Amino acid sequence: MSLQNGRTKVLVCASISEPGIALLHQCADVDVRADISTTELLDVIAGYEALVVNSELVIDADIIERAKRLRVIGGTDGSMINVDVLAAKSRGISVLAGPASADGGAVDGAADVVLARQLSDLMGEIDSLLSLQVVEARDVYAHESVDPRRVAQLADWLTAEGRLLHPPLVTSFGGGYVILDGATRIAALKRLGLRHVIVQVVEDVTRVSLFAWHHVLRHRHAGELLEQLERVSSVTWKPAGGAGEDGGSQGEPRAAAVCSFQTADGRRFDIEAADGCDTLDAANEFSDLYNRLSHVSRTVGTDVDVLRQEYPDLVALVRYPPWKIDQVLDVAKQGRVLPAGITRFVIPGRVLRLNVDLNRLDEDRPLAEKNEWLLRLLLEKKAGNRVRYYREPVYLLDD
Repeated sequence: MSLQNGRTKVLVCASISEPGIALLHQCADVDVRADISTTELLDVIAGYEALVVNSELVIDADIIERAKRLRVIGGTDGSMINVDVLAAKSRGISVLAGPASADGGAVDGAADVVLARQLSDLMGEIDSLLSLQVVEARDVYAHESVDPRRVAQLADWLTAEGRLLHPPLVTSFGGGYVILDGATRIAALKRLGLRHVIVQVVEDVTRVSLFAWHHVLRHRHAGELLEQLERVSSVTWKPAGGAGEDGGSQGEPRAAAVCSFQTADGRRFDIEAADGCDTLDAANEFSDLYNRLSHVSRTVGTDVDVLRQEYPDLVALVRYPPWKIDQVLDVAKQGRVLPAGITRFVIPGRVLRLNVDLNRLDEDRPLAEKNEWLLRLLLEKKAGNRVRYYREPVYLLDD
């Protein structure tokens, strides 16, 4: 919600216990001004996305009109009689009344924590929504290559359905946006000629975790596929022995290797760049070839015997050395790419099932107008209780 550092700004105009404040600090920058006057509040409210008040401070339509960024108001006394709820909801601002004390008196520390937790969940939900933006497609670039076949298939699906289901995730970098997840979606939207695309912008990459996908190569004729791969001149095949100084045990790729390669019959190889060849270029050439020649399935599994039960036509398991987020961003900044489908970003608070009409993105309107439209759409969904925020991991079963 905050445009400055990716953190929500909360103004607390009430006396709240330390545990409640500490909980808010976990998800936001918090300013506590328990004795603020109405005049002072009018002067500063424009800089906050969340407001916590007691029943003594009147939040009228004038204050709400000044609160251009405000998205949630929380009340500490179990009553919102001092808040112009109709004015707030007309602006898409959520109003949340905290629990009252058991005897109807002042709230206690436990009630503060309950309110803070409710606000934290709600702010997490709204943060994710407001991280959605319409941006220039030309300013979005990939950190990994894409499979042209998958791009063509997705472009056909988008044309038939006319809607974008899940927005790609990006982070601001180098004057543009680097795709963290959704390179195929962006490539398909560009293929359709869209100048503008909707993305979810992840400002704080310290909250992002990066893991690796492994590749199961599937082919009806194992010998034919291996023969083709062995002809790639930019790589050499070295039988994998025991663990060396830079790793490589139990099928893991050595740090200096392009990847490790384990066949269905248990043979293991380190695939390395040939003399005079760049390791990343060699990795892309090798990956591009097996993506063209075989069916590639992504997996986190590493036991070939177990994987063969799921993929009877498994020819080999390919594993790449791990990458760090700053290395990935640096590759993208150089205008280069990693092999397709080897990075697996785990990003909290991602938005799913946006279901946005692609015709709206294709309209000949300024970018600012489209972002205003997107914000109205999101706030309408929120006001209509059509948004669910899950703090815990969930499973979604698609049609």
